[in-house]
Amino acid sequence: RREPESLPIEDRAITVSQLRELKHLLQRLCKTGLLRRTTPRSKENGTFGERIPWSAVNMYDISDEVIKPTITYLSHKTNHGQWRCSWVELVADGPQRPRVMFSHWWGGRFRDFMRIVDDVVSNELL
Repeated sequence: RREPESLPIEDRAITVSQLRELKHLLQRLCKTGLLRRTTPRSKENGTFGERIPWSAVNMYDISDEVIKPTITYLSHKTNHGQWRCSWVELVADGPQRPRVMFSHWWGGRFRDFMRIVDDVVSNELL
């Protein structure tokens, strides 16, 4: 795997398909018990090592337990130093301009966010 192409921020929109793929990955990690709390914050609050159920996964969990470790692992595997990229730069084939902007709270449940995305896509025929 090569280092992801660095994209201008306006070209880093995530597609609905990519969000759904992330959702399915997270569901599999939760179902198999592989998504666990491993951050220093979890050590401080006594939740280190606990499984994260699908019903509780939030954006902090996704960033801390999936995205950052994945990018770190892949960058070390290629011996090109630490990559500094976004999830979109990792999964996209090239620039992706936004058509719709969704705002979210990092502590909100990801499954609720996805329900809203799917509803808007369905209702607006996006």
